[in-house]
Amino acid sequence: MPIYPEIKPNFSELIDTDDGHRIYVERSGREGGIPVIFLHGGPGSSTNANHRRYFDPQFFDIVLFDQRGCGQSLPKGAINNNTTSHLIQDINLIRNTLGLNQKAVIFGGSWGSALALAYAAQYGESIAALVLRGIFLGSSEEVLWFTNGLKRFMPEAHNQLMWDASDDLVGHYYDRVNAKDIAVAKEACRRWLDYEIQSMMLGSEIADQTKEERS
Repeated sequence: MPIYPEIKPNFSELIDTDDGHRIYVERSGREGGIPVIFLHGGPGSSTNANHRRYFDPQFFDIVLFDQRGCGQSLPKGAINNNTTSHLIQDINLIRNTLGLNQKAVIFGGSWGSALALAYAAQYGESIAALVLRGIFLGSSEEVLWFTNGLKRFMPEAHNQLMWDASDDLVGHYYDRVNAKDIAVAKEACRRWLDYEIQSMMLGSEIADQTKEERS
């Protein structure tokens, strides 16, 4: 939960990459303070005003950005030239553009935690600390649990997700999200998002049921 008062960015801008993307970046808090770079989840989510409130603005130089295709970055929804490697290089581009030469705190949640670790694996010497929450690494076990294991707890939502899919549910959605028919692509995004939202609302119910099954 955010713990500091609401603040507005000191400034925001779009930073151009060398391959057709424009990355929305905003900076708030104390310029010259310890840099903290916030990595949002998804992939495909975005930053919002509450994300600034995780950090003491009197102490941290707070940098938020929307990853490629997300939020206020352009082109919106673009998935070309949009891989983990691209995002890692975007972090360096942002640091260089803003003149963040000192070691930074990297803060990531959910998909952002995986991106933070991927960045740290390559550029650990530039990091003062890692803060990870809601850790999701995209492992085969995690993906299988999300796409199949959760049906025990939300069978109706899982039936909606299946949408005539074969055993390869992820591949099924990849094809539909990338379909030339925009209506099909939007419907795929809607179904996946609905399923994800419902899974996040389960909370402690899953933990309690799983505990009962193990006892």
